[in-house]
Amino acid sequence: MKIGFDAKRFFHNLTGLGHYSRNLLQTYHHQFKEDELFLYSPKFEDQYLELGKQIGQIKTNNTVFKNFWRTIGIKKDLAKDRIEIYHGLSNELPIGIEKTSIKTVVTIHDLLFLHFPDYYKTIDRFIYNKKFSSAAERANKVIAISETTKADLIQHFGISEDKIEIIYPVTSFKTQNKLHNISRTNNQVPPYLLCIAGFEKRKNIVRLIEAYLKVNPNYRMIVAGKSGDTANACIQLVRESKYRHKIDLFFDVTDKEIEALYKNAIAFVYPSLYEGFGIPVIDALQYELPVLTSVKTSMAEIVGPLGNYFDPNNIESIAEQLELLNQNQLNKPDKTAIELQMEKFDTGLQNNKLRQLYKHLL
Repeated sequence: MKIGFDAKRFFHNLTGLGHYSRNLLQTYHHQFKEDELFLYSPKFEDQYLELGKQIGQIKTNNTVFKNFWRTIGIKKDLAKDRIEIYHGLSNELPIGIEKTSIKTVVTIHDLLFLHFPDYYKTIDRFIYNKKFSSAAERANKVIAISETTKADLIQHFGISEDKIEIIYPVTSFKTQNKLHNISRTNNQVPPYLLCIAGFEKRKNIVRLIEAYLKVNPNYRMIVAGKSGDTANACIQLVRESKYRHKIDLFFDVTDKEIEALYKNAIAFVYPSLYEGFGIPVIDALQYELPVLTSVKTSMAEIVGPLGNYFDPNNIESIAEQLELLNQNQLNKPDKTAIELQMEKFDTGLQNNKLRQLYKHLL
């Protein structure tokens, strides 16, 4: 098969949609080398250029109207390259592609802009709504990354359930299908609770810190992630607290630094108010960490019976789980239970589902 991908996020996003695109294309290519993959992007970041070349043919347009090319003009290049299937990896498809012979797939990650409209400018909400709904309506198949996203597509866009396929995001190429089986690598490090999440409103870090301050913690807490609109509030909250020496806020950490943080943590907390899918929670389970997380959206779908749940809108509820960690009374998953829960997120399984979807369209 000749499969084209919207690879803009592959080359330009360091987190989220970038991770999704890179993990999917790298593992899919490794598993199905017989398929020809074409990566279409209006421009590139050098750090991912070599990876892109290893996966497939990189295609771009040298005109000054690069975004116009990605939205409309790309159809000529797809036809020239004899693309059979075009997959929009980040919520959108080229205008008019449904009028060609090319079969189309679009991945919808979440409808955050509908759940938290105050986080977005009016014009941005309008554009996202048009792009997402149009792509979902015009695509031959829609991939939702969780049951939560599927339910949102049906409720808000009226997309037929039969048109939607749930295919979970795959984990990184290096760690696919493996539990880490790594104990603490530095026994001199004081015990700490870890949170890997961006400092933005929906990640709910302010409430997490406030809950931590209500507990008399016998462990530290580390929050690491991309700086965002709540970063300053979090910094100020920590500075003014009596436990400021026990809370570390790390911004814009590297993958290697995150790996080290996971290896030495005693538990993982993820207080997000809304997630289409939470890959940091998957990573935490693979490190065999007890997980404290929101009872809402996709978290319960991912963690299942292994989780320690709280109401993310209720500081007292979060604090109750932190106190259980204090008392060493958290639900601690064992390796067998983790392996059983992780089976449905298996990389090979997800890529097989994706390839069957492609083949079915042809």
